[in-house]
Amino acid sequence: MFELPVLNQNSTPPTSRSGRKARFLIEGMHCAGCVGRAETGLRAVPGVLDAQVNLANREAQVTLSEDAPEPNWTSVLAPLGYQFRPLPDATTPPESPPSPIPWIISLSFSALVMWLCTGGGHWPGAHRLAAGLSAFVVFGFGREFYRIAWTRWQQRTSDMNTLIALGSGVAYIAGLVELGLHGAGHAVSTSAMPFDAAAMIVSFVLLGRWLEARARQRASRAIDELGGLIPQEAVLLRRDNTEVIVPLAQVCVADRLLVRPGSRLPVDGRIESGRADLDESLLTGESLPVSRGPGDSVLGGSLCHGGSLVVQAEQVGDATTLGQIIGLVRDAQGTKAPIARLADRIARVFVPSILGLALTTSIAWLILATGPDRFARTVQATVNVLVIACPCALGLATPVAVVVAMGRAAREGLLIRDGEALETLGKVSRVAFDKTGTLTIGQPHVIAWEGLDQNSETALSAARAVAQLSEHPLSGAIVTWIDTASGAPAAPLPVSDFQSIPGQGIHGTVAGQNIRLERDPLATPDQPGTRTALFIDNQRIGSFVLQDQLRPEAAGVIAALRTLGIQTALLTGDRKAVAQQVAREVTIDDPRAELHPGDKGSILRDWQSHGEVVAMVGDGINDAPALAIANVGMALGSGTAVAMATADVTVLSGSLRGVVDAILLSRQTLHVIRQNLGFAIGYNLVGIPLAAGLLYPWTGWLLPSWFAAAAMSSSSVCVVLNSLRLGRRPDQRQTDAKNSVSRPLKSSLYDNRTGK
Repeated sequence: MFELPVLNQNSTPPTSRSGRKARFLIEGMHCAGCVGRAETGLRAVPGVLDAQVNLANREAQVTLSEDAPEPNWTSVLAPLGYQFRPLPDATTPPESPPSPIPWIISLSFSALVMWLCTGGGHWPGAHRLAAGLSAFVVFGFGREFYRIAWTRWQQRTSDMNTLIALGSGVAYIAGLVELGLHGAGHAVSTSAMPFDAAAMIVSFVLLGRWLEARARQRASRAIDELGGLIPQEAVLLRRDNTEVIVPLAQVCVADRLLVRPGSRLPVDGRIESGRADLDESLLTGESLPVSRGPGDSVLGGSLCHGGSLVVQAEQVGDATTLGQIIGLVRDAQGTKAPIARLADRIARVFVPSILGLALTTSIAWLILATGPDRFARTVQATVNVLVIACPCALGLATPVAVVVAMGRAAREGLLIRDGEALETLGKVSRVAFDKTGTLTIGQPHVIAWEGLDQNSETALSAARAVAQLSEHPLSGAIVTWIDTASGAPAAPLPVSDFQSIPGQGIHGTVAGQNIRLERDPLATPDQPGTRTALFIDNQRIGSFVLQDQLRPEAAGVIAALRTLGIQTALLTGDRKAVAQQVAREVTIDDPRAELHPGDKGSILRDWQSHGEVVAMVGDGINDAPALAIANVGMALGSGTAVAMATADVTVLSGSLRGVVDAILLSRQTLHVIRQNLGFAIGYNLVGIPLAAGLLYPWTGWLLPSWFAAAAMSSSSVCVVLNSLRLGRRPDQRQTDAKNSVSRPLKSSLYDNRTGK
C-alpha cells in the first residue's frame, strides 16, 4: 500500500514553506469581480500572506503567517458583502440543490406583464396592473440584487449586481415616467412602457443563476463521490466479540471492526482475520479487485467482495488515505491556472467599463435619435448594454474547467497538485523516465545461470542458504529462481559467519565451505543485465544473470507519447548496456546511463534552457531532486513518499498509463478553457454593440431587453456546461489504428485529436 505525503488533518493545519493554510467557503459571489474583491479584502487582513478564491466552488484558500492568530472570517467578509461558511466534513449532509420556485413564480408573473405590455393591455387599468406586477417581481424577487448593489455603492465599487439593479431599475423607472405621461393625457402607448423588460431581466437572471448553481454542483461532484465511499456507520467488535453499530465519528485507532461482503471499509487498517477481494478502483485506479488477507493493509472506502474481514483501525477520519486524497483534490480545485490571469485582468475593469459604455450609449441616443419614441429607444438601448454584459462567463471560464478536470483526475487515480501543474502538463515537449521502479517493476529476476557445472545442485543449495539471509532484492531473486528450478523450496542449510558488505556482496560458511555472492569480476560493460558470481572457497562456480522486468504497459505508453508529438528520454544510474537494452525494448529516443542524482538535474536544466517543457517520471528517493527541477514532476503511487511529496502529479495506481492520461486531460482542459474564454470575450464583443443598437440605423431593429437578459443568463450557463464535458470518461468505443497503444489510451488519443 502506498503512502500519501500529506499531514494528518486531525492534528495541525497543513503548512507550506511560507505559512499555514486556512480553507473555507464564501457565499454571495457571482462574478469575476466578486473574486477579485474577496481576494483583495482577505489579503488586507494582518497576518495573511496570500489568498486565492475560486468562483466555481466558492472556496477560499488563505495562507497565514505561522504566528498569526486565526482571524474572524465572518467579520472580515461581512463588510465586503459576503458570508463565511466552514468547509463541510464527512458528517455534513450533501448540499441540497437550489429551489426552482423563485424563478418559476417570477417568470410566470413576468410573462403576464409582457402580455399586458405587448398586446393584452387594451382595457382600463391594464398598464397600472403591469406596473404593480412588475414591481412585485423587480423589488420582491430581485431585492437581493438591489441590496448588494447598494452595498457596493457604499464601498465605492461595482459588480454584476450593480448592472442588474441599474438595468431593471432604469427600465422600471422609465415605465413609470411613460405611465405618468400617459395619465397626463400624452399620446403614449402601453407597449412603450418597459415594465416587461424590468421584470424579465430579474426573472432570467434568477433562472440563469439556478441553472448555473445546478451545473456547478455537478462540476464539484467528484468530491461528493469520493466522500460517499466512506460509510457513516461501522460495526465495532467489542472485547467479547459482540457486535455494535456505531457512528463513524466514534471509531478510534486500534478499534476492531467487522466488514461484511458488499460493504465498504470505513477506515484504513490492517486485516486481523478473514480474506476477501477488495475493489479499490476509485482510490487507486486499479480496475480489478485485489485479494487481501491477514496482515495486509487495506484502504478505507474499498468495497469488500466474497468474504468478511476483521480489520484493526490504523487511520480514521481525515487521516485516512481517502481523507487525504479529498484534501489534496480540494486544494487543487481551489488553485488558479496561469491562463486565468487574462480573465482576472479583464474582470478588474469590466463593470466600470460597461457603466461607461451604458452612459455613452444613453447620450448618443439622446443626441442622435429622432421621433416620438426617442426616449423609449434610449432607455431600451441603455438597459440592453447594462444587462447583456456578462462578467460571470468570464469569471467561470477557467475555474469551473479546473474543478471538473481535477475531479475527473481524482476518479482516474491521478492527484494533480494545482492548476499551474495541470496547465503545464499540456505544454510538455519531453518526458524523462527513471528506470528502476518506473519503466521496470523494480523486482529483479534471474534470467540465466551460467555455471561451470550446470547440474551442481549442491552449489546452488549452498548459494540459496546464504542468499536467503539477505534482504537485498538480488538475493531474493536468486532464492526464488533456485526454488523454481528445483521444483520446490529446498531444505534450509545451516549458515554460520554470515556477513553482508554494502557494495560488495554477501558471504557465509555452509558445511565448512566459504560461500560468496558478489558482483561478477568477469562481467563486461557491454553485457546486458546484472551479473552476480557464486564463489565456493574462492573458486568461481558460475554467475547469475539478473534483469529487472519491464512494466507490461511501458512500450505502449512510449508509443502513445510519440503519437502525441512528445520526445522521451531515459535517465538512469545503471550501466550503459542495461540502459540501451531497455531503450531498445520500449523504443525510447534518448537513453542516458551511469548518472548520479545531480547529473539528472543538470540534463533537465539543459533541456529547459533550450526552451523545452520537461516532465520527469520517477519513484525513488534519488529521483526527488530531478522531480523538483522538472517543469512537471510525476511520481508513481508505488514509489516512495519522498518522491510523491516532491511531485506535481501522483499516479495512485502506479501504472505508467497515468502519465499519458494526465497529459491528455491537461490538453483537453486547456482546449476547453480556451473555448470558454473565446466564447466569453466574443459574446461581450458582439453582444454589447448589438445591444447598443449598432444595426438600428440600417435595419430599424433594436434588441429586446428581455432577450438581452436571457442572453446574459445563458452565457454563463453555456460556459459551465462546456466545462462539464471534461468530466466524461473517454468513449471506450472509439479506437485508434495504432496497435501499440492500449484500448483506454487509444480512445483518449482519439478524443484529444477530435477535441471531444
